[in-house]
Amino acid sequence: MLTKVTLTLLLFFIPLYIAANEPFNFGRVSNKDLDLEYYKEKYPDEPAIIIGDIANGEFVFDSGSFQYVFQRKMRIIILNDAGLDFGDIIIPFYESVTNKELIRRFRAHVYNKNGSLFRNYERNRVNQREGYVVDKGDNWKELRFALPGVKPGSIIEYRYEIVSDHFINMRSWSFQNYVPVLYSEYKVDLPAFYVYMMRGRGVGNIDIESHQEESYGRIFLPQSNATITYNTTKYRWVAKDIPPLKPEPYTDNIRNYLTGLHFELQHINYPEADPIHYTTTWPDVNKRIAGYFGFGDYLNEASIIMEKYSEDMSFESNNEAIWWALNTINDKITWNEEKSFLASKIPGDVLNQGSGNSAEINLMLVALLKNLGIDAYPVVLSTVDNGALFIDIPTITHWNYVIAMAKDQDENEFLLDATVPKPIPGYIPQRAINESGRIVDESVNKWVDLEKNILFDEKKQYDIKINKQGDLTGTLEFAYNDFGKYSLIQSLKDSDEEEFWKRFSERTGALISNSSIEWDAENYEPIIFKADFEIPSYAQKIGNELLIPALLFETTEENPFKEEERLFPVVYNNKINSQTSINLELEDNLKVNYLPENKSVRFSKFFNKIRFEENDNGIRIDIENKRNSRIVYAEDYKELKSYYQKKTDNNLDNIILGIE
Repeated sequence: MLTKVTLTLLLFFIPLYIAANEPFNFGRVSNKDLDLEYYKEKYPDEPAIIIGDIANGEFVFDSGSFQYVFQRKMRIIILNDAGLDFGDIIIPFYESVTNKELIRRFRAHVYNKNGSLFRNYERNRVNQREGYVVDKGDNWKELRFALPGVKPGSIIEYRYEIVSDHFINMRSWSFQNYVPVLYSEYKVDLPAFYVYMMRGRGVGNIDIESHQEESYGRIFLPQSNATITYNTTKYRWVAKDIPPLKPEPYTDNIRNYLTGLHFELQHINYPEADPIHYTTTWPDVNKRIAGYFGFGDYLNEASIIMEKYSEDMSFESNNEAIWWALNTINDKITWNEEKSFLASKIPGDVLNQGSGNSAEINLMLVALLKNLGIDAYPVVLSTVDNGALFIDIPTITHWNYVIAMAKDQDENEFLLDATVPKPIPGYIPQRAINESGRIVDESVNKWVDLEKNILFDEKKQYDIKINKQGDLTGTLEFAYNDFGKYSLIQSLKDSDEEEFWKRFSERTGALISNSSIEWDAENYEPIIFKADFEIPSYAQKIGNELLIPALLFETTEENPFKEEERLFPVVYNNKINSQTSINLELEDNLKVNYLPENKSVRFSKFFNKIRFEENDNGIRIDIENKRNSRIVYAEDYKELKSYYQKKTDNNLDNIILGIE
């Protein structure tokens, strides 16, 4: 008997096999199935309902080798216009030179009620030839369909089969969706040759989990020139009446919290043959990635090409060399918006074309840095939109991006990404800030903190004068540093500088003049915004008094957190250190009738403080806001919500000025 599959599940399972009838018969509908009003009454706020989502995966032995066959069928009823997007079907599949997946037996139906005496519905049928393929990079493609005649009340169903020799990517499964799922089932028949780590994700429950080991029979394996008997394990998972997962404010990627299963191939263990390791250990992962043509071979060839750029170059420090290398690659290669951890072109073509994906650009950067004598390494990661990693287990399938890491003469580590318009050593774009990345190198094997430099540092200064009509005139100066500077200069492309002032004007009603933005991407000095502005009739006049919001246009008016409970963490883009000073000069015929009290509120690593002071010229207002944590876990949500409510309440007072 061969080694059984490794099984690790984080979800709560009931280990009991219960036979369940499938909730629909593909190709047939009844009056009950088409009863739109029943579903609208039961789910009044939902755009659609998934009646059933059922899949089966098995390894089939054919012509001397195994293939993984994945079969899926799904039925959905559309309840209103917001659910029409379910009429667009996307099937991802893998296709490389050595491994590929074949989609076959696709069929879709769209049923609509028509009131006929002979048949109470009409049916549109869609075949596979009506789909089209979109290339998504990293050898991934999508077969897409736009189903005809989809409208509120439609029932959509489709089925397909994928035949794959890309075993490393055994299909994961989500039981949950963004609309209610009445029934979801996944079955996997797994021969003992293939050892996978299985991981559960999400916060929902699985109603049924079972596994049963059976004898599969005798097969001839050309790899070992032997006829053998082997066992297979049959797994089955069923979830019923799964509530939808709804997006909430400050969520990194909602898909991270969908209840589901993930599979990662650890090794293949054929009889009388050495195991083939994929993700048994991190050194296995490093070795396999480094052996890919689009990674290790690309890096070696890039190093040869980069020699002509690095020869005869000398710098006073490693820091100066890092700046030069980062800007050199950034100047020569423009990012083509494709996220990838593998190069798809050779380095010479990337340079000649002046365009490349994230791997092609940043592996080229690593090669140049190494040629300059800098300790530099490629770092693979999963971007925010690609989803979170299981960082406690080795993985190959989750990576979709590459950055670089380099050390200066004091062994300080700098993360680098040459894909952005104006790169700065030590900072990476928001899309790549997703907990941790992993160095891929023969001698270094460790995680890298991607959230090391994410402090959004800002200082705001307003000098404002108010007259008895309630008009404001003044100047402003905003200074942004650290991740704040980095983020802003990425958004300030040549034609976008006015967008900053436009947003400020829309938020405050200000008329801007004499505006300027001062910055230099090639240093660590702040980016500075300056402008003159005026806001006519800003204050509310009541009799002989003017009412002004206590914090003027820096007021937080609403608590962003509405729900009583939260199932998943609150995740912010960054940390914040914000200081704002407002000098409000009063015209001679104005006086202070009421000034709010100083206020402060604190929660864990969150802090907000407001201070008011009357002086000879008028009023000074100081606001300090700090957020020294990026993640707040669900168990602390109520305290976080309370903090924001107190902060909002503290903002809603007014300054009252008397008119003499």
